[in-house]
Amino acid sequence: MLLTRARRILSAVAVLTAVAACGGGPTPSPAPAAASGPPTDAGRGSPIPAATAAGPALHGPRIVLVIEENHSLDQVVGSPSAPALNRLVSNGTLLSQFYATRHPSLPNYIALLAGDTYGIVTDCGDCSVSQPTLVDQLEHAQLSWRAYLQGLPSACAANVRNAGAYAKKHNPFAYFPAITADPSRCRNLVPFDQFADDARSGRLPQVVWVTPDLAHDMHGLDVGEPNAGRITAADTFLGELYDTLQSSPAWQDDTRMVVTWDEGAGGQQGDHGCCEGAAVGGHVATVVVGPRVPHGTDGGVYDHYALLRSVETALGLPYLAHAADAVSKDIPAVSAAR
Repeated sequence: MLLTRARRILSAVAVLTAVAACGGGPTPSPAPAAASGPPTDAGRGSPIPAATAAGPALHGPRIVLVIEENHSLDQVVGSPSAPALNRLVSNGTLLSQFYATRHPSLPNYIALLAGDTYGIVTDCGDCSVSQPTLVDQLEHAQLSWRAYLQGLPSACAANVRNAGAYAKKHNPFAYFPAITADPSRCRNLVPFDQFADDARSGRLPQVVWVTPDLAHDMHGLDVGEPNAGRITAADTFLGELYDTLQSSPAWQDDTRMVVTWDEGAGGQQGDHGCCEGAAVGGHVATVVVGPRVPHGTDGGVYDHYALLRSVETALGLPYLAHAADAVSKDIPAVSAAR
């Protein structure tokens, strides 16, 4: 019986083959053409980057932004408590005249992400901003991004104000409803624990944002904590981050790691300011390091808006808000083609 069934099947296949060879039978409909233009999120209509099995394709350098807290340049550059930072200074470009936007913390983070503080002058927990950000620009250009936030309880977790050493005020993405209300975007706000896996597997995106927690960004958890201890804890974290990145496949993809500070020590507006009053948050250290970044010191006068502008220049993006101001200059270590 099995043999008879097999013969029937073979006969049917032969008939079908003959029909196909003679052009008989219905002609298959062509597959629908792909829509032109970048893919969109149907819920928002704006372009989103496409993921690939091999990791995101790069268009220009990879930018890694690391934001530290509440220290002026002269407190950390050359400090015996910060050997990892000073290794970066030796291996990259020190921006010796870099100034923060203002005091306290949150306005600086907003400025770096959106090109303006948009009226935020405190570390508010329930305020929000409905303005374009670097995220909008990256997604419009189909460039990948992700924010790695140490201590974030879970992916997105946009409504969490404090959790252990995590502080929302150091996560500017959480203040933009266009990010937090969009699941496809909010999924890119992830706990820092994911960074090492993404680095080792070659899945780091085009733009990487790293916010250490209060115990590892020089802010500290206790107002009575010795300053040297705060610096050492943050420096240890920074050194491990640098080593992880440098040993990953991502490093040779023209990765440019930028370590900057939100604001300088002290809280007086106008203390060590620059840029026609656009930056009054103190004189802070900023270091750029990468396999193609020159070694030395850049004495140009820069601020957070200049840093945002330089990222935009490096990736061929238009300038947001104050990044377009004449006083905002490109930082060659970040923006220059190599």
